[in-house]
Amino acid sequence: IAIGCEYLQFCGEGGITKEAFATQISPEPIKGGEGDEFAKTPMAELVLKEMLALGVADDIGGSVRLSTALPSRNLSLQQWMDWLRPWIRARINDVELAAQTGQGGVAQAIAWLLCQDPRQPMRTSTVHAERLIAQLGSTDALGVDMANNSRFQNLVYWARYLGYAEALGLKGSWTVLPDPTRAVREMLPEVFKDRTELSASAFVERLGALNPVMEFGS
Repeated sequence: IAIGCEYLQFCGEGGITKEAFATQISPEPIKGGEGDEFAKTPMAELVLKEMLALGVADDIGGSVRLSTALPSRNLSLQQWMDWLRPWIRARINDVELAAQTGQGGVAQAIAWLLCQDPRQPMRTSTVHAERLIAQLGSTDALGVDMANNSRFQNLVYWARYLGYAEALGLKGSWTVLPDPTRAVREMLPEVFKDRTELSASAFVERLGALNPVMEFGS
């Protein structure tokens, strides 16, 4: 998404056709089995679909451009990655924005991940599925959805980017640790505002009010 924003920034207000966008930032799709959406669809098309849903790109009659809702900016790729993080976090954490952008279940999944014991790291194989069933039951909608290994891996990618988890690639799978340190650090200015000191309880309450996946959050 950051690469897509940087490229649309380069294309200017006139934008670029969706086909040209896909050709420029994605290789040809890998040939896969019957019914394999990811094998048939270039990655750029999936990225663009997400960019449009999140509101960072506008569809202008067959072409796309950087959203006019974004302030005019000239950012590097790393700067886009940093700028997008709070923008995307807000659209995942806010119930109404999440519904509008098709991210309805992500905050619940991140909240579940943050509830896990960091002393018992999970691997993206059968461990997380067994824990989901044990904690949520075999019929819970979130449990059924996240038990799918590819969906859980996608959650891990987003949780790492948004600062809610750390992960290590070991022996063909990810070892995942819930750790919101980076997300909390980025929110410190909002938590403290005009204060230089807070009690521990006030700090946690303010953090939960700002970020619904944390303790005391919705």
